[in-house]
Amino acid sequence: MLYLLAAMALAFVAQLVIPGFTELFYLDPSKPLELWRLVTSIFMHGGIEHLFFNALSLFFFAPPLMRIAGKREMYKIFFLGGIVGNLLYLAFVFAGITSPAPALGASGAIFAILGAVALFEPDSFVYLYFFPMKMKYAVAFWVFINILYVTPAGQASGIGGAAHLGGLFFGLLYAHYLKGKRSSEWSYSFPGP
Repeated sequence: MLYLLAAMALAFVAQLVIPGFTELFYLDPSKPLELWRLVTSIFMHGGIEHLFFNALSLFFFAPPLMRIAGKREMYKIFFLGGIVGNLLYLAFVFAGITSPAPALGASGAIFAILGAVALFEPDSFVYLYFFPMKMKYAVAFWVFINILYVTPAGQASGIGGAAHLGGLFFGLLYAHYLKGKRSSEWSYSFPGP
């Protein structure tokens, strides 16, 4: 997790001091064949506040996921969730649902981690705008809010609701897969007579 936080911080410093750095690495719908952008855009951020809240969410939610699923699986969920979120964002752009603005940020990857934690620990609590809420209800709230961000009115906020939803659903599905895999590994059938 610390490596991810350090990479996000270093990328942000590079964005501030290297002209054209952000444009080279953010997700640009007009350049869909530049596949590296599916990963590099995860580490770009639109400002210090954007970076701070993504880093804070990673700091709080990655450790429980590492405890439950292991460090390797947490990294898989982060990267694959970010990529899936970016792909869904592009799909929404190409379908004409979302305007073709460049996208950047770790939010899709963070939402994948949130989805995984919610599936593994649905009754654990999270503070949502200073109010305690069970993770399973927080996920429902996040889905609702991000559906609003996909609408034309919500797109004016500049928040990539499609990327958030893609990451969140990937995290839920991948955690479900891990849970099933773990159950089958733990099950033991006694030999017959």
